[in-house]
Amino acid sequence: MSIEILRRQNPWWAEMAAINEDPHLTEYDQAIVKWEPPHLHTLKLDRDLIYILLGPRQVGKTTFFKLLTRHLLIERNVHPRTILYLNCEALGPQTPQALAELLRDYILWAKTFSKDRLYILLDEATYLKDWERGLKIVADEGKLKKATLIATGSHAAGIRKGGERLPGRRGRDERLDLMLLPLSFRNFLLARNPALENKLPAFEKWNQKMLFAAAQEIALWADQIGSYFSIYLRTGGFPRSIRDEAEHGRVKQDVYKLYRDAFAGDLARLGRRESLLRELAQWLINRRENPFDWSDAARETQLGTHPTVREYVEDAEAAFLLEVLYKSKSLGESLRAPRSSKRVYFADPFSFHCFRSWVFGYDNAWRATEEFLADPNNLGYLVESMVASHLRRQFGERIFYWRNGQEIDFVIFQEEKRSALIEVKHQTQINPDNAKALVQQGGGLLLTRNHLAFSPEKKILAIPVHYFLAMLEA
Repeated sequence: MSIEILRRQNPWWAEMAAINEDPHLTEYDQAIVKWEPPHLHTLKLDRDLIYILLGPRQVGKTTFFKLLTRHLLIERNVHPRTILYLNCEALGPQTPQALAELLRDYILWAKTFSKDRLYILLDEATYLKDWERGLKIVADEGKLKKATLIATGSHAAGIRKGGERLPGRRGRDERLDLMLLPLSFRNFLLARNPALENKLPAFEKWNQKMLFAAAQEIALWADQIGSYFSIYLRTGGFPRSIRDEAEHGRVKQDVYKLYRDAFAGDLARLGRRESLLRELAQWLINRRENPFDWSDAARETQLGTHPTVREYVEDAEAAFLLEVLYKSKSLGESLRAPRSSKRVYFADPFSFHCFRSWVFGYDNAWRATEEFLADPNNLGYLVESMVASHLRRQFGERIFYWRNGQEIDFVIFQEEKRSALIEVKHQTQINPDNAKALVQQGGGLLLTRNHLAFSPEKKILAIPVHYFLAMLEA
């Protein structure tokens, strides 16, 4: 691949001002609602490192690269030809050897203009099979000295596996694997209303007295937070859905299709059939949060066998579409129960609405969303899904559910110790039975629709769910 072809993706090589005409940056600059992607100003751009940035399709990874390019050009005054942006999906080499040859050619060419550090940005690297082998070739040749490289991908398993195949070649730093996810509810709030920046207390630790005080402070802006929570249940945290609603009061039909196609396309590249993905999604949406075995889905769908069901679900989880929660072996151990049933949640409200409108054939997805959320049972399900995904983002993989005569929605472990029990009761009326399991297990957090109360003697803290999510920074 010649330098001439690469120029098409790097117009700033010829004219630095061309970065301001980039369509991703134009859309970003003109948007009513905007936010700065995480990690943009925390990357160590003066070191020989290979970063991996994970996140779903259409979450803003390309915009991240273009903002970084503009930052390097304008704020750091780097030579334009020391920045290589490569969209691996649109214009990528098809073999590791071809990628290595492309990087060799670029590095040799760029060094004729500047001996300064190079910045190599590989967008959607997982589109290339064995992409990491191409990097390994040039790294072993010493070609990546005085170079900072960032690779993005939308399938966690593929890009993490690639990172694992580059031992000793990525440089030394504690945080080389980064995440770019849809906005959490807290970050959505701050994007929609920046004036709340210094008014919302953040989660610090599982201390009920502190959480109660924080919730009382958040209650001062209850109307605003409640209104934005209602919007977030419709738009989720994806850039286009958020901006559509802010500009038009609804999400347009083509945006639903854009995101559904992005997720389905990623899974199709892994060999997953669209028809079976659609059937599985329909089964999961109908089944809701009820624990199930892989064999249940195999028996009630055309996927055939429980290993096939598991592969489809786990690939969808790696593509940031689903979250899978397992039963805890016990309330005192952060281990999965062997052969336990699973709970599967959609990772973002908008992802759920996209797939629901697809599998049930709605020609007006926004109206279908409104009708769905008008049912309190549906609303409660989606709220519980949001809690699951936010807890996973904040506290990692040590999150389970519990069922043994009693049922507790979420059991959280930190440092191998149980740190919290959480029940979600998004309903108008709260009664003592709603916290019965929590009381019997020594107390916990009850996430409600609008009830705020603290019972120190029972060690039960009831907080409106949108207050609690507004505290979580992940």
